[in-house]
Amino acid sequence: MKSVRFAKPPFSLREFGSCLAIYCDILIVKCVMGGEVRMRIAIVDDERQDCATLSEMLAERLSQTAFIDVYDSGNHFLDSEVHYDLVFLDIVMDGLDGIETARRLREWDMGCLIVFLTSSSEYAWDAFPVHPFDYLLKPIDKARLARVLDEAERAVQRRERTLSLKVGRQVELVNVSAVSYVNARDHYVYVGLTDGREIKCYMPFGEIQTMLGEEVRFLACNRGVLINMDEVRSFDGKCFVMNGAQRFPIRLSEKMPIRERFYQYIFRKTRGVE
Repeated sequence: MKSVRFAKPPFSLREFGSCLAIYCDILIVKCVMGGEVRMRIAIVDDERQDCATLSEMLAERLSQTAFIDVYDSGNHFLDSEVHYDLVFLDIVMDGLDGIETARRLREWDMGCLIVFLTSSSEYAWDAFPVHPFDYLLKPIDKARLARVLDEAERAVQRRERTLSLKVGRQVELVNVSAVSYVNARDHYVYVGLTDGREIKCYMPFGEIQTMLGEEVRFLACNRGVLINMDEVRSFDGKCFVMNGAQRFPIRLSEKMPIRERFYQYIFRKTRGVE
């Protein structure tokens, strides 16, 4: 069953019925198909009807659960700082064009797949440096879109999820499976890796927590602390000891749900469920 929900609906149901994508200052539509979300998709286009058409085509065609977020400009998309698996990006837009939007996106997210939307193939060479996944010519052909989506879904399923960590003026990509813990302390966020390294990040703890939100292996055991439960060496009911010998006490006010979550995860893992 397919359904649609709104982040902050700025329009009536009648208006929605005539057009799926209505503009506002930031993303305005989330299409959610039942089940666990497996893909996050963004459409960035300043053409209202084109957004509506592509949104409907995606909602009909996707074989797995997805969020579809719609933005009316490159600036609004970049301001969101949301990490997406797949971005449909119009090349020709007022203000910030699609190629410059993609270039800025690549400064902090090298992992997402970019599909450029264009009415002409003349921009293909200009877009090459930002490593696009594919191109779609407008008006979009359903069969062509289906092939692009099939390839994108397979690519997302195959790849190891990565975190884009801001380290100084650079972005470092880290495999999620290589993260042992995330710890906010002394006004910075430190990401501990399974190889023993610790990366000092210049970004909010909440941003990393959001990026790891769908990873069931990560547990918020205390304020400003996320642990990878696969990397826990021991747990005495009050404190987690990691494989690297780091110790993280649990938040006593939530000790019961934290213990329950950890024991449930370990139980499911031993049965091969997780």
